[in-house]
Amino acid sequence: MIDRLRSWFLWSWGLLLFGVMGLVMLFWLIFFKPERYDPWMKSACRWFLRALGVRLRLVDHGGRQANGVYLFLANHVNTLDPFVFKAALPQPFRAVELADHFRWPLYGWLIRRLGHIPIERERPFRAMSSLAAAIKALQNGSSLLLFPEGTRTRDGKLLPFKRGAFHLAQTAGVDIVPVLQRGSFEINNKIDKRLRPGEIKVEILPPICYVEFAMMDSRQLREMVREKMREALE
Repeated sequence: MIDRLRSWFLWSWGLLLFGVMGLVMLFWLIFFKPERYDPWMKSACRWFLRALGVRLRLVDHGGRQANGVYLFLANHVNTLDPFVFKAALPQPFRAVELADHFRWPLYGWLIRRLGHIPIERERPFRAMSSLAAAIKALQNGSSLLLFPEGTRTRDGKLLPFKRGAFHLAQTAGVDIVPVLQRGSFEINNKIDKRLRPGEIKVEILPPICYVEFAMMDSRQLREMVREKMREALE
């Protein structure tokens, strides 16, 4: 009973905070480009997570260039993932998100203004258009964040990866950076909707350079990256 009441309070408090924070962000994005706004947004996401009792611990193995362009691939665990990775990843990035998210009030407006890319999971033709937009973004110098599982895990373990992310990396010719989070499943997950305080450890693995996988097909690359992430996670 106490756990449920605490969860209800955290969800209510979080929605209120996000509403206020989202309106401020949207107002500032009218006047400033997302790149200039990025440091402030990272700080806002860290503050938002702390207000919900979520502590972040970052382990960064480095190996990246300060102005490099990367495809960040992360495991997808819970509703807070966008805030976690925005707060944790040092470099500015855009994200590939489900098209349904762009229809949500406030959040959808924000991610559209930030230049995130919608993808239609159930419509292959539109998914190809999204892939083309993602390739163009990478080639124009924007790093991207993508969840290769395509949906949130139901048991805390890595799901099978979709091939789209790896076709994207090979076509755009960019390095892949695996990113792992631990502790998120206990805070919130797809099966248990309750929200609990706790610690999330985010680990940024060394980049997998394009030259290492340029001659692989997307299936081989997918299995290689998933195995690296699975080993590091377990």
